[in-house]
This record gives sequence, structure tokens and C-alpha cells, in this order.
Amino acid sequence: FNYLGARSQVKQILESEVFGLMCAFLENFDMKELWRPCVPQLKLRIYQFGRLLHRKLPDLEAHFSDIGVTPDFFASQWFLTLMSYNLPLDLVVRVWDVLVIDGWKTIFRVGISLLTTFKEDLMTVQ
Repeated sequence: FNYLGARSQVKQILESEVFGLMCAFLENFDMKELWRPCVPQLKLRIYQFGRLLHRKLPDLEAHFSDIGVTPDFFASQWFLTLMSYNLPLDLVVRVWDVLVIDGWKTIFRVGISLLTTFKEDLMTVQ
């Protein structure tokens, strides 16, 4: 939460508002399970994302498999920070707006969109 608090100061959002929003996410999206011992929900979300990647971008998923990259390598941070670490704040605000309405599938959609956007470059990585 310190990272979110620091980013919020850039846009002069009150720390208490960010704290309240994160508390709402923790309660409404059962995010507490992300940080429990053995991170049960994170493992589930990564597994689900891997299956979605296989279905939506099979050639990229196969390439990742060939070079030994698993979805937890990049997607763990997406789920743990709700994209706040990887996207500019103006986009994070939009993602969170949709997240409030659509829930977890928002993070899946944004993740697939990011991979689709950078697919050509990712396919050249060895």
C-alpha cells in the first residue's frame, strides 16, 4: 500500500481515500486471500490467466512455454497491485473504475490486452 500511497500523492489524492479504496477492494474482491500463507487466490488467478492466455493467444503462450516463461513471471504483479505498478496513474484510475463494476475479469482483460499490444515484440524474445 505504500506504493499506492506514494503514487496518489503525485495526483494529490488524499491518503485516506486511497486507504478506503484499498479496504473496499480487500473486502469486495476477497483480495485478502492474495496475501494469505501459500497465496491461494494468487495461484488460482495465475492458473486462470494461463488458461485464458492459452485460449486467446495460443501462439504467444506456446512461445512463452518454449522459452521457459510462465504467467506468474509477469501476471503476479498485475493481480497483487491491480495494475497500479505497471500502468500510468491515469490508466490505473480507468482500470479501477471498470474493476469496481466488473470485478476480477477486468485485470484479466487488461492483461490480455497488454500482451496483445506487445505480442509482436514478445514473440522475438529469446
